[in-house]
Amino acid sequence: YPFFREVDLVSPTQFTPFRSVSDGLPALPPVPLQPTLTPPAGFAVFYIPSHFHEDTAKMWNVGVQRELGWNTMVDLSYVGTRGTNLFRSRNINVPLPGPGPVQPRRPYFHLAPTLAAINERDGDGQSWYDAVQVKLDKRFSGGFQALVSYTYSKTEDTDFILHPSLDNVRSRARNKAVDIPHNLVVSFTYELPFGPGKRYVSSGSGFLQKLVEGWQINGITIYQSGDPLNIMVSSSRLNTGTGNWANETCNPNANAPHTVQQWFDTSCFADPPEFQFGNYKIGDARGPTIFNTDLSLFKKTSIGKSTLEFRVEAFNVFNRAQFANPGVSNSGVTFGTAAFGRIADTRLPPREIQLGVRFLF
Repeated sequence: YPFFREVDLVSPTQFTPFRSVSDGLPALPPVPLQPTLTPPAGFAVFYIPSHFHEDTAKMWNVGVQRELGWNTMVDLSYVGTRGTNLFRSRNINVPLPGPGPVQPRRPYFHLAPTLAAINERDGDGQSWYDAVQVKLDKRFSGGFQALVSYTYSKTEDTDFILHPSLDNVRSRARNKAVDIPHNLVVSFTYELPFGPGKRYVSSGSGFLQKLVEGWQINGITIYQSGDPLNIMVSSSRLNTGTGNWANETCNPNANAPHTVQQWFDTSCFADPPEFQFGNYKIGDARGPTIFNTDLSLFKKTSIGKSTLEFRVEAFNVFNRAQFANPGVSNSGVTFGTAAFGRIADTRLPPREIQLGVRFLF
């Protein structure tokens, strides 16, 4: 297998570069590979297998559209993606769970007794994405346009594997951090029917015309499922030198308080028995949903061949609290710690209102 060497070049101070481009690359001492390579204790080895393949993705979709009249169309489609030969790095020198000292139980201890990590950087990962998409599109007519789009999807991959013995098992495929099963977007634009060429007040004094013309309301509402949460124990009892998932003893969402003090039912998790992998699967518990609405009001006034536009834009107009994920392994918190399951931040700001003026000429 072809080995490579990584070297960190550190600047002496934050204001002094380690080296300039004109100096060229520094001379590094060679790494003797023959007859044997014995890295010092604490070193990690990375290698790329000779059978490495570049990643590939297969994508397909099928859809049907139907015109409903009133400039409205409905679209129903299925979208699928399969990723193969995806790049990932994994430690192949992790011992099986069991008693006794960790180092002598490593698979390659007899070849390299000082090594804890032999990281294989291979292109053997897999991913799956399947989605059903529904869209209702009201094209702009009569001063009104609207779009309703809903996606139901599932995303999985084999990127996060605790132990090589669990690899290549589809049942252990984990939901990705980007797995968002439900995604709903509703948007609209409505020009108020007042002023020249409109249904109401199409004639009148010049001042009245300028006052009522050019009003427009816009809005967008987004609803998304919460992020899949990764829950690991604070002290692994595998005795492998690696972490471990928690054991899931009940449905953490069934009686979830959904408060900032306790977002999900934390009593549904426990330390796995000694030398056993936890049964938790990423996504069994999820973070807070996103439910946000933005509105804007525009007023356009024609002045000869120019246009004066006033804008009022309100973000998170209903001032809903958009909470960040609770304390779990995604955010550096493990089961068994005080911050487990608690929310300490928000992901979106509170209501914001901004005013703007544009003059187009």
